[in-house]
Amino acid sequence: MNAKHIGICALCGKEKELTFEHLPPNKAFNFTPAKPVNGEDFIHSSDDKNRVPWDLSGLKYQNQQKGMGSFSLCQSCKNLTGTWYGDSYVDFAKRMHFLLSKEVPVDHQAVAFVVRKIYPQRIIKQVVSIFCSINKDIYDDPRITTLREFVLDKEAVSLDKSRYKICAYLNRGILIKYCGLSVLLHINDMKNITSKCVSEFCAYPLGFLIYFDLEEDDSCLGTDITAFSDYAFDDIVDFQITIPIFENNSWIPEDTRSKAEIEQTIAKNKARF
Repeated sequence: MNAKHIGICALCGKEKELTFEHLPPNKAFNFTPAKPVNGEDFIHSSDDKNRVPWDLSGLKYQNQQKGMGSFSLCQSCKNLTGTWYGDSYVDFAKRMHFLLSKEVPVDHQAVAFVVRKIYPQRIIKQVVSIFCSINKDIYDDPRITTLREFVLDKEAVSLDKSRYKICAYLNRGILIKYCGLSVLLHINDMKNITSKCVSEFCAYPLGFLIYFDLEEDDSCLGTDITAFSDYAFDDIVDFQITIPIFENNSWIPEDTRSKAEIEQTIAKNKARF
């Protein structure tokens, strides 16, 4: 008999039996066996210092035979988000897969296109639901609480753009990355150190970042899609968008370096030290 998973639901915030939630939905190319590795295990690995971020051999992992995800939602919230938002996200992901595999040369770094007849609000609420699951350990943080309420209210519109910015990119990489709420420090010199709060997930063919309480001049990765939240649940629109294309070779937020660039950085650091 399978063990029950009792915990706090990442959306309703109630203690219940939790179900396995595919992140993203399994029909959005998340249906093959996965071996998730904790980032801390990678950092503290006792292996030699030549390990590259995509080399997970020898690390402790979970065995998820039917795709990547976690026990994060109660059955009620799982059914709700799947019914309201899941299909629209899956449709969008399949269109992006077709774009990457059939229409965009592999050397392109961005693509401009018109995507027709999509449900912007449903797509972004599925994205926000995934961020709630990724950040389930801080479900009662006020920033996450607002997001939970936004997802659970089908009629809610317009995220506060002074507090949140959601950006998207196309992802050619095969690794799935979940980054909970993180603080990134940018050090230009010891007198110019800036920080920003971000959470990120990506899984072929899409990646998303949500930024919290950005300063006006803070940079962001990807194309801002926060305006998707301004549409009503049943709004169906044609959308013109330019979106960058990145690889996914690292567990670090905002890290879109190619494998060659990462290897060059490792070689430089070894030469310095």
